[in-house]
Order: sequence, then structure tokens, then C-alpha cells
Amino acid sequence: MIRVLYVSDRASLGGGQQSMLAVIRALHTRGVQYAVIVPSPGDLEVKCRALGVPVFVRACAPFRGGRWRDISDTRRFISTVVEQQGIRVLHAEIPRCALYAMTIRRPLVFHARVGTRAWFFDRLAERRANRIVCVSQDVARRFFMAPERRRPVIPNGVDLALFCPSTDTRAAVRRGWGIGDQPLIGMAAEIIPGKGIFDLLDIAAIVLRACPEARFIFAGSGEAAMTSQFAQAIAAAGLKERLIFLGQVEHMDEFHAALDVFVLPSRLREGLPRTLIEAAACGVPAVAYDRGGCREVIQSGETGLLVPVGDVPQFAQCIRALIEDPSRRRRMGMRARDRAETAFDIARCAGAIRRVYEDVAVSR
Repeated sequence: MIRVLYVSDRASLGGGQQSMLAVIRALHTRGVQYAVIVPSPGDLEVKCRALGVPVFVRACAPFRGGRWRDISDTRRFISTVVEQQGIRVLHAEIPRCALYAMTIRRPLVFHARVGTRAWFFDRLAERRANRIVCVSQDVARRFFMAPERRRPVIPNGVDLALFCPSTDTRAAVRRGWGIGDQPLIGMAAEIIPGKGIFDLLDIAAIVLRACPEARFIFAGSGEAAMTSQFAQAIAAAGLKERLIFLGQVEHMDEFHAALDVFVLPSRLREGLPRTLIEAAACGVPAVAYDRGGCREVIQSGETGLLVPVGDVPQFAQCIRALIEDPSRRRRMGMRARDRAETAFDIARCAGAIRRVYEDVAVSR
């Protein structure tokens, strides 16, 4: 049994934390024994404790502008957990957490989830991390100075038994939302501008002018001020009756199963968007901007459609093309499911991460 300490700098469940939680769920007590450090009480702590994972609450003090005493106390706290829990491998996905892990005499697995470059940290990770697990080929290109064997590409995985097409779930969830058989387009994301939340409103307005029977639905949360601004923007755009704002959704499998089309107009350099994978597993074709890891989930023209970044009219046209052609939409959805079964099965992805742990633990 390999004991692994996962150090997170986020208490809520963003896409990265959900993906890591899926790995923990797949591996904990099955060859791997996890312990977790979180910065504060929150959803990640609750989910880990429910799995029987020991959780320790401590925020990693910032290096830039932080007090030396706080930095020293953080390092001492992590070291104590490592010794008390008999940790053999450290796992981090946030640079700040990884920097602390680099000071501990244990192998480090850094999980790189975004394609955005950070030159100083990237070069340091290439030297100090025992493995850099990259969620996509695009992310792997960040760490071009590391040998390929030290930067394996392991995509995010989902539970294909949970995320799957279901006509019964589709009908029941739609009834709960007060939606019948009209075309339903959904988006799920953190409420920040970079995720394309305001592009969504422009896209929806164009689609609804041509297809007034369609409906949009959004799942996600964010800071209170941005959430309020987004809600006000929905109302100002005249979309309040035709764009349902759900807030945070617990059962994303049900959300995706109810959709006809999933959209992600994110302008960020996404590593490998979990929401696109979840939609594919549920047999839902997706439309996204052609950037970063999105093109490694969507095979444009086969499992969904990719659009040049910022081309709102083209994005809207792609949605219309799918909702106006149910046969094409269903074919793409079936291919998306096939793609998920081939590339994004959590059992296969988690197994690859376990082998990384085994490799670094042996090579220590």
C-alpha cells in the first residue's frame, strides 16, 4: 500500500479538484492510501472524509509577500503530516503547494492541469518534480525541457457507469426544470469572465432569435459579486425566462443527461475540461472554442464542433446546426460516448496514476 499526501490550495470543488476526487475514489484502499491537506473546511474536505480519507486543514502561506514565520510553520505542518501518516509520495496540482512539497524529502508528483505557461515554476518543476502528470498533450508542451517519461500524459477520467446516456434521467430532470422536448443547451463552469460566461449570453441571444423554442441552462458558482453581476447580465439581456440559472449542481451526471448540446465558450487555455468529458460520456455533443485541451476532447465534426476563439456568431451557428438536425446531433452524441469509453474511463486513468506512484516510490 502506497501512502500519498494530496496537498490542495482550494477547498471548493473546481474541475481539478473533482478530477482528483475521482482518482481518490478509484484508488483509495485499492493499492493507495490517501491523506489530504485542504486550506479550509469546504466541499473537498467533506467528500474526502466521506471516503474515509484523513483530512488536515491548513492553508499554505504565500511565498510572495508572506511572513517567514508563516512559511516556516506551513512547511513544518506538512512535514509533521508526512511523518505521522507514513507518507511515501506527495501529490500537488497548485504551484504554491508544489513549492512546499519540493522542500520535503519525498518524491513529488505535480499534476499539471492548465496549459498557461509559468516560466519560472515550469523550469523548477522540470528539475524538482519526480513526475509531471499532464492532463493533455497541450499541457505537456509547457514542460518541454523534461524527458517524456517524466511528463506522462494521463487525461482526466470520469465514472462511465455514472455519466452515461439515460432517457429516464433525461425525462425526470427536464420535468423538474419545467422543460419539455424543446432543444436544451447547457453550460457548466465557474462564474468568472475567462470561462466565457458573457459570451454565453451573446450566443444565447443569437440562437434564441432564430430558434425561440430553445432553452439554455447554466450550472456553476463563483464569488458573490461576480455571481450577482452575471445574474444581472442575464436579466439585462432579456434572457431570464429562457436561460435557467441553477447555481451549484451536485449531480452533474443528471445535468448532462438532460441536455441536447453542451457548450463551453471559454477563452482560457483549458488543460482538459472535465465538463466536456462528462458531456461526452452522457452522449451529448459539445461546442467549444478551439483552444488548448478542448481540441483533445472534441473531435470537430465527429463528436462536436470547435469554433475560433471569440467568434460568437459562428458559435451560435454551430449550436443552431445541431439543434436543427436531431439525427446529426444523435450521431455525434454516440461518437462522443464511444470516445469517452476509449479515452476517459476513470478506471484506466486512475490506474495510470497509481503506476506513477509506484514508479516514483521505488525510484526514491
